[in-house]
Amino acid sequence: MPGDSLNTNNSAAPVYGTGFSASSKPAPPIDLETDQTDYSAVSTFVILTILGLLMLKNPLFRFIRRKQVGLILNQYDWFYHSILEKNIPYYSKLSFEEQQRFLRRTVAFMKSKRFHYYDMKEEPQVPLLISAAAVQLSFGLKHYLLKEFDTIHVLSGNYRFAGLPVAFEGHVSESDIFISWESFVKSFEDYSDGNNVGLHEMAHALSKVNADVETPEDELFAQLFKKFNQIARPVFYEIQTDPYSFLGAYAATNMYEFWAVCVEQFFERPHAFQIHHGRLYEAMTILLNQDPLQPQIILEPIDNE
Repeated sequence: MPGDSLNTNNSAAPVYGTGFSASSKPAPPIDLETDQTDYSAVSTFVILTILGLLMLKNPLFRFIRRKQVGLILNQYDWFYHSILEKNIPYYSKLSFEEQQRFLRRTVAFMKSKRFHYYDMKEEPQVPLLISAAAVQLSFGLKHYLLKEFDTIHVLSGNYRFAGLPVAFEGHVSESDIFISWESFVKSFEDYSDGNNVGLHEMAHALSKVNADVETPEDELFAQLFKKFNQIARPVFYEIQTDPYSFLGAYAATNMYEFWAVCVEQFFERPHAFQIHHGRLYEAMTILLNQDPLQPQIILEPIDNE
């Protein structure tokens, strides 16, 4: 997928983005600072956030959250199921029991985020489907909420960011995720081309909360990610001189983009991925605890679910 990994003047941390080249149809500039957040309540929000983090570690709170998710599912179960069945190919291949777990996780993820919309209407399927992309990636993992990211910005189309000349389909910043809804929809409409902005950006977010921090959200994933990188790095160096490699030229940008492209190929073109890079594909199955080529996608049972 065309795109960039960029450093902005506002932060030394990388901003992972998937964007079009400058030769693509220009997207109108969008001021990402013009959301409707009430910044006068920042201090209150900080206090509530701290209390919320403390509550997350409380078993009683987790029980209450599960009950809340259950109530939502009781009310919207068929509506959510029909949207996911129609739009998420991964979901349609799951067993009934797995679909129920997928729905619970998707609602829990959706409830844990704030969604801001730009130049588009707020519709119920938008946060549901974006949350489903995150859950698909982490469905084999114990921890899936991406807690460092509390806000997801949804833009109607591709957008410009920080005065850069490239138009983005999505990017990940320190605490926020940005998605072009137009590109997101197209990604799942063609689920065989290996280009999926939803999975791509969620892959960046997943690695950020586990591989780029001192205290990972998921310790096991962080350990396995190091082993994955040991297998991935030689392939990354190999494709530097192969413009026609299966993973494509964008995967050769850097290891961040290599990982995100691997995620796209893993879910959308698993057969070809296994043929071209069998050892790398196997490392992905171990890391994510799932194999799209198997009838039972999740390889090992997940505790506490």
